Amino acid sequence: MKGFCLAAALWALVFSAAGIAADDGDKEEPHTVVEAESENERKMTLDFAGEKIARANKEALLCFDPAGKVTEVILWMPDHDHGTTPVKLVVAENGCVTIKKINFIMAGKWELRVTFDDGDKGVFTFEVEK
Repeated sequence: MKGFCLAAALWALVFSAAGIAADDGDKEEPHTVVEAESENERKMTLDFAGEKIARANKEALLCFDPAGKVTEVILWMPDHDHGTTPVKLVVAENGCVTIKKINFIMAGKWELRVTFDDGDKGVFTFEVEK
């Protein structure tokens, strides 16, 4: 019986540490992914948590191929010709960049403008809901 309890405890520890729940059917949280291509044909994806991009989103994951270094990200509302407060860029382990401190000040059409250290630039266009 001790061996069974130890095995069960170990199994629960391994799966909880890996972020896998044993009884929820491995459900994943919904995400909204926007794709774009830079001027130099670099493939880019922008991943937001949730079923839609909303004002409540405060961060997103920016990934790109081929690799490079992101030097600037600007949030811009083209229809209103203004941006918002600066974001914070954090290099993620998988070669992507986490964009933090996103502040969508209002719903509507937004652009996320990306600049790389090699001069390459790209733009994501998407709608932000309330």
